[in-house]
Amino acid sequence: MSDFAETLRDAMNAEAQTLAELGQALGLSHTSIARWLRGSLPDDPTLIGRCAACFAGHWPALLVRAYLMDRCPVEYHHLLTEPMVLRDDGPPARQTPLERSLSSIRRACTTNVDMRALVLDLGRLADGL
Repeated sequence: MSDFAETLRDAMNAEAQTLAELGQALGLSHTSIARWLRGSLPDDPTLIGRCAACFAGHWPALLVRAYLMDRCPVEYHHLLTEPMVLRDDGPPARQTPLERSLSSIRRACTTNVDMRALVLDLGRLADGL
């Protein structure tokens, strides 16, 4: 099973979210979400951000990291797996360099449409490598 599938299942269980509820929030069918839980990754990387936004606390960061773990070559996994401690109230107590970078990119993308388009294009390019 994929890291993303396991993390998504854990997030849904923790927040008592059903396939139908998550699917409706994303504008997808519950069968699409079921495919993700069986290990199929979304074709559109923007769905990962939209999916992560459906959860609270530390789940968004964990979902993005799990997706990246599934998509990136093994030789880069060490960039994503630096140990971190989670506080009980949710957000990471210490961010890895990748998480700090993703946070900066996320902040830039929320206010800058051109930056958002560039990041999405880069994601699509990386997907084709």
